[in-house]
Amino acid sequence: MEHETSVLVICEHELLGEGLAARLQMMGVQALVAAAHNDHAVVLALRAHPDVVVIESPDPACLDRVMMLSPSSRVVDATRSIGRGFPTETMRFEAILAALPVKPQPEAMA
Repeated sequence: MEHETSVLVICEHELLGEGLAARLQMMGVQALVAAAHNDHAVVLALRAHPDVVVIESPDPACLDRVMMLSPSSRVVDATRSIGRGFPTETMRFEAILAALPVKPQPEAMA
């Protein structure tokens, strides 16, 4: 049985998390969202050891939790690209795609 690539989006901003997950799902990637403030949901989601964890939370404990509970996951930090006003550094969606162990098929990316 082939391994399905999985991504967990831990986010402070629900709309951002849902948008990232929806875009990944359209590309055939299994993607789940967990609210950063819901520790129980984050811990449960990390038990599945996702291939990639996208973190959009300024809380350093969030990253520590990911590293402890799912050390094999690749981590993409989206925190610096979100905030009031204009971001000083913009994270591109391609950073998430680059972290995936199996790249989506080109036709799925259209």
